[in-house]
Amino acid sequence: MNMQTVYQILKVLHIYGFITAIGITMANLIAYRQFWRQYATDRTQGITTFQVIQKLQIAGGLGMLAVFLAGIGMLTIHGAFASLLWFQIKLGLIVLIFINGFTLGRTSATGLKTIIEQKQPIPNETEFTMAIQRRMQRFLTIQIFLFSTIVFLSVFRFT
Repeated sequence: MNMQTVYQILKVLHIYGFITAIGITMANLIAYRQFWRQYATDRTQGITTFQVIQKLQIAGGLGMLAVFLAGIGMLTIHGAFASLLWFQIKLGLIVLIFINGFTLGRTSATGLKTIIEQKQPIPNETEFTMAIQRRMQRFLTIQIFLFSTIVFLSVFRFT
C-alpha cells in the first residue's frame, strides 16, 4: 500500500471522527434537555436517560480520538498543511475542544453525577441543579460552535 492510499484512509478516519463527535454533541444537546425534563418528573427515568448519555459520550470520545490519531498520521505523511493559516486555526480549535471538554464538560458531568448519586440532600439543590444545567448548555453550545468553525475552515481553506 502506497503512502497516498494510507493518507486517504487516514483522511476518511479523520472525517469520520469529526462526524461522530459532532453528531454525538448534537445528540447530547437533545438528550440533556430530555434528561432534565424526565428527571424533574420521574427521577428513575431521568437516571436511565443519563446512563444513555454516558454511553454517547464514550462514542464521542472515540470520535475525537480518531480525529487526533488520524490527524497526526496525516501530518506525518503530508506535513505541508502545518504551515497553512486555516490549518493552524483548525488545530487551535481542536485544542479548545479538548480544553472545553476537560474543564467545563468534566465539571458539568461531575456535578450531574453528584445529583444522580445523591444519598443525602444537597444544600441549595435547586440552585445547584440550575447552575449545572446552564454550565452543560454552555459547554455543548461552545462545542457545537467550535465544530462548526472547523467545518467552515475545512471547506473554505483560506490562506
